[in-house]
Amino acid sequence: MVQKIIQGNALLDEPATGQLSILKATSVNTFTRNTFLSTTYRNMITFQPNDPQPSYKFIATSSGSECGTQIFSPGTTLVGTTASHFFPRPFVRRPAGIFFSLYVKALPNQNAGPQSIFNIYLYARLKFFYSIINLTIVLQNVNSNSPAGELPWDGMPGGTREVRNELDGEDKDIFPFNLLIPFGIGLANVSYTAVEDFCFVPITSSLDITTLNLQALTGKYVAGVSPGNPSRAANFIAQEGPFTNSNGFSVNNNGHRFYTPRNANWIFNEMEGITPNDLNCSNNCQPVFTIVGDENLCTSNSYKFDQLPLNGTITWSSSNSSLVTLSSANSNPVTLTRVGGQAGYITLTATAIFCGQTIPKSKQIFVGLPDAPSIGPSNYDVQCGTFAEAYSTTPAGAIGHVWNLNYGQTIQDMNGNGSNYFYIAPFVNTPQQGQT
Repeated sequence: MVQKIIQGNALLDEPATGQLSILKATSVNTFTRNTFLSTTYRNMITFQPNDPQPSYKFIATSSGSECGTQIFSPGTTLVGTTASHFFPRPFVRRPAGIFFSLYVKALPNQNAGPQSIFNIYLYARLKFFYSIINLTIVLQNVNSNSPAGELPWDGMPGGTREVRNELDGEDKDIFPFNLLIPFGIGLANVSYTAVEDFCFVPITSSLDITTLNLQALTGKYVAGVSPGNPSRAANFIAQEGPFTNSNGFSVNNNGHRFYTPRNANWIFNEMEGITPNDLNCSNNCQPVFTIVGDENLCTSNSYKFDQLPLNGTITWSSSNSSLVTLSSANSNPVTLTRVGGQAGYITLTATAIFCGQTIPKSKQIFVGLPDAPSIGPSNYDVQCGTFAEAYSTTPAGAIGHVWNLNYGQTIQDMNGNGSNYFYIAPFVNTPQQGQT
């Protein structure tokens, strides 16, 4: 196992690995983030407006779960091993010997603070004269903590890389026990644990998602759309699950080198221009769709169903056609225009149809200008004028309150400018008579 780790460490030191790694350790507790992909490489593959434009279409695939199902929880132990070699009697008293432990853990939750993610501990314990003398000699103790605020990439949805299969048969390859065991010196015990696989290519990377946060890592990517986490690709497909992988396990994230028949057929249909190509639809989940647009409409506003799949259709309707007109019943976005001088609430409804499903979404909108509010004091000091409380009505369509004073009072307590409650009092050090 140690030999595997040494080989892996050498690979991580290669320049190409650094260009592809999201996060790289430069020392035990020092890390650098990847800048190559978002700068140099992004500029290499991005066509500028004045460049000759490509005739091909950019599509993307991911082996990560389309429903945002994680591989494992943050902080999970990826690899752990313990070993002990007890010295034979009569030289020393058991349990004396050499002891070894090693673990590699996944990155913790983003807000968890630095946590131990790597530790290797090798020590010798000696007992003499019926344990009257006990000695512990630390031979090696190395610990590495996670960088603060980093996303928990290791267990997130994405194309996976095997761990356990890579380690099978390696359980006795631990120094110095592999030197002692062949000579039959003492009694050795070696064991390890390992996860089945880990995230090797995150779904946000495979699908070229423009946002990069925890919401994007665990988002739903279905029918070529993901509201709130848009892709730069014209269309895409992610992994439908659960399914049985080549090792006989039920999983939601596939190996990064493999395609299921569904995903492979989708790619073929895209390349051949076969339509409709709805294999990227899902039987397990749907993204959370919304209508994007202002909740207040004074004269005219645009509203959009975010995001409508390429194979989808949409129908818009208003609950009150006497207040607004729609530029089109089937375009996305749609423009709403106020009719006359009337005011009031309407409900705008978008009915999207795609992947054989009907998805209705509604949004309440206030049309017109709100009425002026009225203010009334509820309590005040008549004798000395030390304070006064005021409340304002909230007209239909109003989204907040802004209070202004024209005399020497100051705010003592208020729940922000958006509140309809106001508490005023004179300046303590410069009291003045007057009226506000």
